[in-house]
Amino acid sequence: MQKVERKGGGTGRGGRRGLTAALAFCLMAGGVTAGILMSREGAEAPAAEAQERGGVLTALQPEELERITITEGEEGSWTLERGADGEWMLEGETEGNVDPRMSGRITDALAGLEYTDVYSEKPEEYRERLAAFGLEQPRIAAEWTTATGETYALRIGDAVPGHSGSSFMLMEGDDRLFGVDAGTVQDLSIDRELLHEVPELPVMKALLDRITVRDGEGNITAEWALEGRLTDSDAGVNWRITQPFVYAADEETMDALRENAANLTLGAWIGRANEENLEAAGLKTPRGEIEFHMGAGSTGTVTEDGVYDVRDWEESSVRLIIGAARNELTDYVQYGQEIYTMTHFSLQVFTEAKPMEMAARYIALTPLDSLVSLTVETAAGDRTSYEILRESGEEEGQKTRCLKNGEEVSWEAFEAAYQRLMTVTVSGRLPEGALWGETEKKYTFRAVDGGTHVVELGEYDGMHDAVTLDGETVFYLIKGGVTELP
Repeated sequence: MQKVERKGGGTGRGGRRGLTAALAFCLMAGGVTAGILMSREGAEAPAAEAQERGGVLTALQPEELERITITEGEEGSWTLERGADGEWMLEGETEGNVDPRMSGRITDALAGLEYTDVYSEKPEEYRERLAAFGLEQPRIAAEWTTATGETYALRIGDAVPGHSGSSFMLMEGDDRLFGVDAGTVQDLSIDRELLHEVPELPVMKALLDRITVRDGEGNITAEWALEGRLTDSDAGVNWRITQPFVYAADEETMDALRENAANLTLGAWIGRANEENLEAAGLKTPRGEIEFHMGAGSTGTVTEDGVYDVRDWEESSVRLIIGAARNELTDYVQYGQEIYTMTHFSLQVFTEAKPMEMAARYIALTPLDSLVSLTVETAAGDRTSYEILRESGEEEGQKTRCLKNGEEVSWEAFEAAYQRLMTVTVSGRLPEGALWGETEKKYTFRAVDGGTHVVELGEYDGMHDAVTLDGETVFYLIKGGVTELP
């Protein structure tokens, strides 16, 4: 378990800072006078030194704790109790789904409770003035019980003036007025909703093959799907927009969208997806839905020991149902049978994505490294075929050759021309209802894994050609803008 770092250079669980001499209370080494205590409500009191430095109040093992109740000011109380399996559960709930990282912070703090200073050993010096120390209505109160029946209780009040790393604390059964470090306060200041273990979303970028966005009525507003196999070497350029229109997707924007999908994280746990909670979170009439579909496949990771570990996955999907806004930053979402929060921004990446802005602007989508052949045909019946041959040799490594209609041409000349062809972009979007002529030129790109992209150019007007990519016509191109091949 990762513990909260304590500041300072002392010993024990977290260490401590030395108390400055500028305390707002006069808790003198020999005792505290009632008059000085009363002065806290209206004016600063003289400086003082603590009577005693830090020590240990409880020396338990975390596994000895059986029941814990935490109360945070006016936020209310919650209780943890250990289940039959030894796991912590929230009282009143039937499932042991408390995050062990959160419960571990609490049990570590209470089992090995330490104090940083002692400000008084005489109850008569402070008992009548608890409000002056923030201890009449403490910001944190904790009660805990061990398996053998021992009970403990503490109250934590205001920060010690002039020493932001320490707060006043009382321990039941002990007459002393303590200081406790900020780390302990943080360990015990955990919102109830953060106690539940929040799962990681199993969205794997390498296995994603479809992303679907729906509105509140279930209508698809945007969708992207992979054509071909996940294992194809050119899979990155084989993504297509399938809703609200059909067209090839831009490789870079799709890579960013997939990366965002893989990095999605749930926020706080809100509750089970029962009727009451669904209604309260606006999920009875949701605002939308996002579904991530993963194909069957394998992923590999490197373990801490440096071993490459391969894991096989079955086909799966992750579905997020979007409810009402919780606040300015987060929304309610349903994942499975639970309700969580998620940030507006992470959801808007998908719900507000503009498919037209993600359409491929390049007409040549097959990388040169993946190309095995390119055929160029004209309306006049001319046909030119380019075949790429890659030969491996022990001395020279891989040698690449290009055959044009069966005869070898300069690989360097073809490579340079093809790289320029890869930079050709469309000029604009065709207006709705636009008409264009018959295909004047057709390019057929074939990849090593069998994938095919077909580009057709047909006259739109005297200066532009309509571009049809894989059967879909969306953009136009300046006439004569395509690089000629050798």
